[in-house]
Amino acid sequence: DEIVAIDYAYIPPAFAERITDAMLVEVRFLDSWCASAGIEPICCEQTLEAVGASREIASALGIEDGSPVLAVRDVFYANFAGRRVVGGVFDTVYRGDRIKITSTSMRHA
Repeated sequence: DEIVAIDYAYIPPAFAERITDAMLVEVRFLDSWCASAGIEPICCEQTLEAVGASREIASALGIEDGSPVLAVRDVFYANFAGRRVVGGVFDTVYRGDRIKITSTSMRHA
């Protein structure tokens, strides 16, 4: 098996209480987490950037230091007591030689 991505999550303690080990390995983590914790999602800002792998990332992905990787950061905003707050920051780093991204945008009627 080959590791093609690494995920990091930064979640404020107020939102982290109901996270389970089982949730952490789910593809639909955000949906499960929000449902179990009663979190009302507002929006998510996503940034994608091609960068060189740090020593730590390169070692974890089995590539050379400085190899191209795709870094994706999702900043998740939630409604908390009537205020918009950062509910979590999720970073994923993908091997540049093993990733293909396809995006579909839908117009809501």
